[in-house]
Amino acid sequence: MDILIIMPKPKRITRKDLRKNEVVELLQKSVVFVKKNPEKLKIGAGIFAGLFFLICLISFFINRVVGGKDNAFFQTFNSFHLGQTSEEKWKGGKVAVEGFLAKYNKGDLAKVASYYKGLAERGLKDYPSAEKTFSSRKDSDDWLSTPSLVNLANIYEEKADYQKAIDIYKKVTKDQFLYEYASLRIAKCYKALGKKSQAETIYRELAKIGSEWLQAEDIDTTHTNLHSK
Repeated sequence: MDILIIMPKPKRITRKDLRKNEVVELLQKSVVFVKKNPEKLKIGAGIFAGLFFLICLISFFINRVVGGKDNAFFQTFNSFHLGQTSEEKWKGGKVAVEGFLAKYNKGDLAKVASYYKGLAERGLKDYPSAEKTFSSRKDSDDWLSTPSLVNLANIYEEKADYQKAIDIYKKVTKDQFLYEYASLRIAKCYKALGKKSQAETIYRELAKIGSEWLQAEDIDTTHTNLHSK
């Protein structure tokens, strides 16, 4: 009987195989080089270690100079969460912000820190300082202008200077996300001034659009007036 010889199917050589062979060949050459040139290897390792140390040192100083401002800002922000009472938190926050602004008084982070300074002043009922701080930001063209306007209006409302508060809240209503909030504050200011009809008009408008800013007493009053007209 003849012997049947079955030849294996030749394997197709792929690019992956070629790359694998190249890597193996490179490793083999590296091993040979290391064995033949131990002194050169030591010198190369020393140079590499020196460069690595230099890069780490440069990165450290860059982080200290450039990143120091960011770190200081976040530490300042965290200070608003320290303290057992609200007054302690506001006092601690104000001290931290003033320290930050004394060191970094320019740039975007300084603007944000200034805004938080105003919040701390308002929290401590230091209205003259808070009014001055927020007034300096209200006409800016950045994203802090609207929050500054809101806080300024809040301050006037807390001081019972309702007409000034209304004038500023009207500017805030131009922001679609704060329209309902500002409208409700205007209604409450009108109510405090004894202008009930103007207040009720706003309450009804907010009730029609289903505003979530309306409080229980506002809804009750509005509901009564809606059905009486």
